[in-house]
Parts: sequence; structure tokens; C-alpha cells
Amino acid sequence: LIPYDAMFHYKKGAYEGENHLRDDELGLWIDKLRKKAGDTGNLLILLDACHSGTANRENEYADCIRGTATVFAPDEYIPTPGKNLGLSLHLVQKKGYAPTTVFSACRDEEVNFEYYDEGSNQCYGFLTFSFINIVGHYKNKVTVKSFMNNLAAKMKELRQYSEKKKQTPYLESTNLNALFKIGL
Repeated sequence: LIPYDAMFHYKKGAYEGENHLRDDELGLWIDKLRKKAGDTGNLLILLDACHSGTANRENEYADCIRGTATVFAPDEYIPTPGKNLGLSLHLVQKKGYAPTTVFSACRDEEVNFEYYDEGSNQCYGFLTFSFINIVGHYKNKVTVKSFMNNLAAKMKELRQYSEKKKQTPYLESTNLNALFKIGL
């Protein structure tokens, strides 16, 4: 993830990604939040970022996508596994940790498209827009897995589906069969 204070381009010796948030770092933060919330808490995360799972992709579509095709690395960079792979969105329920659900906008090999809403004349991530449009209908009434199925259906409905524009939301949860809860 690229926070507001992160630089866009890699510059050896000047900025080498110190403010970027890698997936294994995100896993550490999620684990800390789960521990702080404890057994009685509940953690819900929406990742509506470019290629929610991993690296950048070229935009071979005319549509607006979230993210960039620019790789943030030196020219000779070869990707290596992260240091905390066990925490990279691999959720396991642990004693003393909050149950957790993470919705990602797409699988790592897919592009995250944006949805243009004519009513507001703005673009939104498909995951966020779909989530907001259905959450009131399903919260506290369906399982996490059922909510995900409804979310995926809404995303598919909103975009004019084609195989070329395939975007499959991804779910990680400590309990797929738990009641989907949001709010107090």
C-alpha cells in the first residue's frame, strides 16, 4: 500500500520505500489489532487497492483502474518472498485474538477496476461501492461467506461483466460460518 507520505518513484539512497506498507507488514499490523481487540472484538478490513493481493499490472483496458503500472523498485530488482509470510493475510483464529475478516477487491493476478457512478460523477473502487450498497441489507443476518457471495454478485452486477474485465473479490476470514457483523 502506498500511504500519502510515500514517494511515487524509487530513488536509490534518497527514497527506497521506507513509507510504503508491504503485505507482510500489513499482516503484522492486522495481528496487533486482533490482539488489542481481544476475544470480544471483531475486525473487518476492506482492501480496495490496486491488485489487492500483490504486484502491479499494466492497464491493458480502456477503463480506469486503481493503482499504477509503474513498478516501485530499482531496474535490476527481482522479487523475493517477504519476511513475515505467515502473517500475510493468512488468518487463523487464536485464543485472545479478535475474529477477523478481510475483503480484498480482487485476486493478486487481477486488476482492480473503478466504478463510475453517474449520480455523483465520481469513480469509486468496485469493492467499496458494492460494500456500501449492500451492507445495510445483510449485516447481522448472514454468514461471512454468504455476505461475500452477495458482495461478489453486486460487484458483477455493477460492471458490465466480461472475461476481459474479470475481477474476483477475495476473502480471508477466521470463521467463514460466523454471523457477518458490522457496527456496534
